Amino acid sequence: MNKRQPPAKVNWKRTSPLHYIESRSWWGLKRRAFVDVALTRALIETRGEADILRFDESLDPGSVLVDRRRRRVHRVPVPDSDTNLILKYEFFPFPNWIFTLPRSPIGVREMKNLRIVSALGVRSFTPVLSGDVSWGPFFLRSFIATEEIPHGCGLTAWLRDSNKCWREAFPSPELRDALPELASALATLHRNGFYCRTPVAKNVYMSRDKGDNIRFFIHDLPRPLYRPGRSLSVRCAARDLARMDKWAAQWLTKRERFKLLRYYLSELLEEETIDRAHLLAWVRWLTHYRRLLHRRTFISWATHWVRRRSKQMPFFGKWWR
Repeated sequence: MNKRQPPAKVNWKRTSPLHYIESRSWWGLKRRAFVDVALTRALIETRGEADILRFDESLDPGSVLVDRRRRRVHRVPVPDSDTNLILKYEFFPFPNWIFTLPRSPIGVREMKNLRIVSALGVRSFTPVLSGDVSWGPFFLRSFIATEEIPHGCGLTAWLRDSNKCWREAFPSPELRDALPELASALATLHRNGFYCRTPVAKNVYMSRDKGDNIRFFIHDLPRPLYRPGRSLSVRCAARDLARMDKWAAQWLTKRERFKLLRYYLSELLEEETIDRAHLLAWVRWLTHYRRLLHRRTFISWATHWVRRRSKQMPFFGKWWR
């Protein structure tokens, strides 16, 4: 086994250092893993480096969280601890591999993005380790493990809750009062030049803290746009807001959504009063991108139908995103 320090472009200079592990076989199989040292000292001591490199193989079939044919989300217990890890993995190639592989495997890239979001002061899933297994330039498996946040759900699961169990755990009036915190988190990211590109409702997780207050966590950031030190991009920020506004339009009134937009702009520009002309300009941008998201054509419907059916194919279904 060969060990060395991670490259500068992978270390990301965050408060918690990363430990880089790599192993190669004579037939071309390559394994590598990036481990958060501060969070996984006990994990490294109990499992060892060889077991961490094969972390995606030590799965319990009964621990599947997503009950679909494409089983790729698991709960993994940590030895000698009460906490669990949520392991998500992807198989390559899939249809858009040509746009993904040249950048970096999705697990390694998402760990980097989650650490950046956390460093900017916004709550997100805590990445513990990530890695990939490759067989040549085009066939590999990538994974990322994050700390589990118990007793919570995503915003899409809350909205589509047919049994009303999540609606009872997170009542509508209480969630409505907590939404300014989510608007403030997006404003903080945009002010620092970080645009999520995928802040849809299913990628926003909510849970309760020790004070029984609702807290939001951002996750699933495969391809964000991070431009620190540059001026604000209204177009990129409006696209992020439109993806969240698409969810809010299904249960909030126009007045409530307008108040959230005003609060977002006051946090973004760090001003108590917002000029009406400036506010209306943002409303036009937001309306434009929200209409684009709601627009549905035969091609978009057919593409979605093919993707849903392809995930159910045996063996090949795990390659489709």
